[in-house]
Amino acid sequence: MTIKKTIYDVIIIGSGIAGLSAARYLHDKGQSVLVLDKGRRIGGRCATKRIEGFTFNYGAQFLTTKEAHFTKLAQEAEAEGALIKWSFGHNRPCYIGAPTMRDLPQWLASGLTIEQSVKITSITQDEGLYHLLDETGNDYHTHRLILTPPAPQTKALLEELSPLLANTANEALYNPCWTVMVGLHSPCERSKLPLRDRPPIGWASAEDARLPSDPSSIIKPAVTIQADPDTSRHHLHDTSEDMCQLLISAFEEVTDQKLDIALQAAHRWLYARIAKPADESAAFCDHNHHLAIAGDWFGKARLETAFHSGLRAAKAIYQNE
Repeated sequence: MTIKKTIYDVIIIGSGIAGLSAARYLHDKGQSVLVLDKGRRIGGRCATKRIEGFTFNYGAQFLTTKEAHFTKLAQEAEAEGALIKWSFGHNRPCYIGAPTMRDLPQWLASGLTIEQSVKITSITQDEGLYHLLDETGNDYHTHRLILTPPAPQTKALLEELSPLLANTANEALYNPCWTVMVGLHSPCERSKLPLRDRPPIGWASAEDARLPSDPSSIIKPAVTIQADPDTSRHHLHDTSEDMCQLLISAFEEVTDQKLDIALQAAHRWLYARIAKPADESAAFCDHNHHLAIAGDWFGKARLETAFHSGLRAAKAIYQNE
């Protein structure tokens, strides 16, 4: 028996904000869209982790808006309960996920077809179709393709398929980021929080202070501490235990308190902050606009940058329909 293969209008690799932005636009245009992502959950660095009842927003901490389209999107997400306004002295509109940062990508993903835990290892093109093979041997087929992983991963997938776009991805350079998550038996003193740019700490905040203090949003006390870029580079190959000790000690010193620690864990983001973005004028489409790339690495590592980059890629390949 011959099994008929599914051929999509568009496949998008990556379910971060860039990938979801592209998928949302194309889905709304009536295209058949499949999103593939190697992670267990959508959102990319818009990430939330729960450990033994504690909640940690261990990737992007908040989002700001500048351009009208993204401002409108944030306002719609707020109206539907996926975002809430947050203030910590920033001079632009600032939002956080409600109740977690992953709630924004979950809101964007509504109605989309997404497969997680799918790591694409090779892409070929034949007779007007792109053929994607994952590490388990499954294959996927599409007329058009958008890649939104971090630049080094995009480059690796495109070196043979599109040297032009691989060269664009090669322009971007990243800083890593160590993030330490600390669950507490009792709340910490918050008068000096959040911390910003206090080396070795790049950012630190109390998770239980992010949301309004009504009974429905109470979460267990916890602190998330992110290292600054220099510290993360210098300690790139340190153990999680060593990074916990380093950043917790620094946090306690800066805030002049001893944390009542219930648990601690660390996560290393290899591609966290953009040290050098790809040039905004660099090629992002190839193969007569059937292949495109997107990501926050086309600018500063902001969720708004990722959103607009994904939207730009989607519009470019849709106009070629």
